[in-house]
Amino acid sequence: MPSGSTQFRYTQTPSKVLHLRNMPWESTEEELVELCKPFGRVVNTMCNVGANRNQAFVEF
Repeated sequence: MPSGSTQFRYTQTPSKVLHLRNMPWESTEEELVELCKPFGRVVNTMCNVGANRNQAFVEF
């Protein structure tokens, strides 16, 4: 490898899951689906999970 260049290799396969943080507490899964629809077909959502309850996951 030449001294001036850097290579990056994925160690995992790319994911189709988007992690959203700092969401309003009153957010619903229906609102989340409507928000994400322009970016692709939403397969699954998980809203307000984990220790930090203002987060969500969207799978495309």
